Amino acid sequence: MNYQVVSRTVQPQLLAIARGTAPEGQIGHVVMKLMGTAWNFIRKEGIKGGHNVAVYRGDPKKVPIEAGVEVSERFDGDKTVFYSATPGGRVVMTTHLGSYHLLGNAHDAIVKHCQASGQKLTGVNWEVYGHWNEDESKLRTDVYYLLA
Repeated sequence: MNYQVVSRTVQPQLLAIARGTAPEGQIGHVVMKLMGTAWNFIRKEGIKGGHNVAVYRGDPKKVPIEAGVEVSERFDGDKTVFYSATPGGRVVMTTHLGSYHLLGNAHDAIVKHCQASGQKLTGVNWEVYGHWNEDESKLRTDVYYLLA
């Protein structure tokens, strides 16, 4: 896939998230489990949810992954689900269309773009997942990297 990497300014998006870490090769599985935990919480609390989101604040094998769902209001969490937000500020981003197991290609495209253009990354990135579709070619994921 040919990725178009663009710079823009984004506002924080409110999130209901659960936290975890993932061993090698298990990031996708852990992210799905954390999203399920967040969805169960917001349904129980009657909070409207939006797209699924995974936030990585550094190496996901060493630091907590925050994964959950966009929400439209603040809330009091519990011991498993927390109120959070995506970062706001200047980002570089691209859109990945297709299977989730190929998402690494979108991340690689952003990193290469930043290296070539001299843009510095903070180590914080996130993925916003579009609506589920049985046809993997129609799966959309927007990938964001916060700039320094």
